[in-house]
Amino acid sequence: MNICKEAYEKANLCTDNDENKEDWTYLFMIAKIEEKLNRHNLFDALKKYVAALDLLHENKAAYPRKLGHQTSTSNSQGLLLGCYAVEVGCLRN
Repeated sequence: MNICKEAYEKANLCTDNDENKEDWTYLFMIAKIEEKLNRHNLFDALKKYVAALDLLHENKAAYPRKLGHQTSTSNSQGLLLGCYAVEVGCLRN
């Protein structure tokens, strides 16, 4: 998992000038990696999940009532995934 984290961080550096870069996905994936690395201390992972959700709120993502596979946006899926990850992380601790 450490190799995975290092590779993901290096890949993120390569896309720093990308106009289509979505920073919330980077925070979300790093949080997932940290969650797996530190199963007994999820505080840092939860902070990154919350930061990803904050970025989605800044981008005016909407909370849908339900997700359709053809009509959902990546931001609405990200919001639901982030909220789920925070809830599960809190329940684990």
